[in-house]
Amino acid sequence: MLRLENTPDSGSKSATRPTAQERPPHPAEVSIPDRLLHDPQPHHGLTLVCAPTGYAKTAIVRTWLENDNSERTSVRWVRCSPTRDPVLWDELERVLAPLSGVSSTRAGTPEAAVLAIARQLPKHVTLVIDDYHFETSVRSDLALANLARTTHHLRIIVIGRRVEILNSTVVTARTRITALGPADLSLTADESADLAARLGIPMDEQLTAALRKAGGWPLAIRAALDLGNGAQYVDTPDGQKWTAGASQPLFNPMANLEAFARGALSLVESGARQIMLAAAELDAVTLPLGRHLLRCDEHSAQNALRHLTELGLLVPVQAEFGPEYHCHPSIRSALALLASSWLADGSRRRAYIGRAAEVVVQSPLRAFRLLCAAGDLAAAETVLAANFSRILDDADRTLALLRPLSEAALVAYPTFTAALLALENPRPEVPASRLCYLVRLWRRGLDARLPQGPATPFGSLQVATIGQAMVASRVSGELENARAYMSALERSLTPHNTDPAMTGTSFDEARHMTPQLRQTSDDELAIFYLEIAATSLSLGDTRRARRTLTQLRTSLS
Repeated sequence: MLRLENTPDSGSKSATRPTAQERPPHPAEVSIPDRLLHDPQPHHGLTLVCAPTGYAKTAIVRTWLENDNSERTSVRWVRCSPTRDPVLWDELERVLAPLSGVSSTRAGTPEAAVLAIARQLPKHVTLVIDDYHFETSVRSDLALANLARTTHHLRIIVIGRRVEILNSTVVTARTRITALGPADLSLTADESADLAARLGIPMDEQLTAALRKAGGWPLAIRAALDLGNGAQYVDTPDGQKWTAGASQPLFNPMANLEAFARGALSLVESGARQIMLAAAELDAVTLPLGRHLLRCDEHSAQNALRHLTELGLLVPVQAEFGPEYHCHPSIRSALALLASSWLADGSRRRAYIGRAAEVVVQSPLRAFRLLCAAGDLAAAETVLAANFSRILDDADRTLALLRPLSEAALVAYPTFTAALLALENPRPEVPASRLCYLVRLWRRGLDARLPQGPATPFGSLQVATIGQAMVASRVSGELENARAYMSALERSLTPHNTDPAMTGTSFDEARHMTPQLRQTSDDELAIFYLEIAATSLSLGDTRRARRTLTQLRTSLS
């Protein structure tokens, strides 16, 4: 179903579309950036105004047209709405046929019929298609681009929350399209402050912080200012004004944003709500992570992400391996607090583990932190062992993760203890008793993991564990054990054994959604070779030390 709104000529207003004076005051129009109203708009071709809800898209276009002094004969509005079958092109045919001076004779597809009619237009016509997100498709987008490209008397303005390919290079390479998106429609810091000043609200630290947090999103700014509250504002000849009266103590922009965030949860169903809460706790969510979190098919996860994006609650960002979705800053902190009580423990754990699998290559420390927070210490140890030097490069943050671990965890996962020793040993403020205590825990953990010493069958994390056992034996003066572990380590450093297996935890399931995952870096391989060389020197085997260092140079070349 579509709703048609007509403006017969340039000197009259639509009978079905109320004028600015007839419409009730709407807070959206208060926040239209003035700079947009003065931007020159082309009088032919296609203009795309595409942004999530709350960016005053329709109000901006309406104001453009009401203030457009260029010559034109008519403006036609067609508003899309959700229907079972697309009917946009049938409606466009019906709307444009009377303006062309020829009868509508259907020949071929509806798109072809509209194109034939549009070519016969004798005067300029502006066609506004509102809420186009209900009808967008690859076929429809291409047809609109073709219509705009081949008819010179028709200016098309498309308004929607999303399009399939209308703003892609596949289309813009051939068709001139003026595109306005969230970055263009957002209010700048100065415009937000000017809006508050025009409303008569004095600027203070709390209001400044709330407007900054709103991130330029007009809907969030209006929520922070509580513009819909009749007790806060009165209508005056100069527009809405803040009362600054008895309600002033109740005016709390930061609290208003928190209420806005809570209200956002009621707009979405449970699956999308889980994704939104996960995005608030994480740096971002992705389509694979959405599937992993909801345990659903790709179509269902895509629909949930699309819904949240159209509402403006998630912001899509193009990343190295595909789009990521960030929680909008205006609601993130409030939703992160709610996530602890609203998000089930199992869902939160899956979200943390799934995101760790996605970021482990680019940011091993972040993956390590997420896995520790999820309680998946086995996977956390694997990530630490595979990225030992990279994670330890950020000593303070790594120590903050390792120091709270219990003695049982340090014994069960000896790589944690090895990292603590590596970080705390050089620090003069760490007492010797602490270092001796860590060495004892380290040896206990290694003995438990290698019950048969160097002869223990090869298994998960064996390379890293044997390397640690070699170092622990060497620093303890047990040189014959160090020699045996060194030989076992050399045998393990073959092309098919250099990557520690990430198995036995839910992280193993999650990592399969990230095909680009690589587990062992050249830095970690270099550590093994350096420690073998050091052990060889402690045994007086200079020939082996020289050979190992040569292997190191070869591996790094």
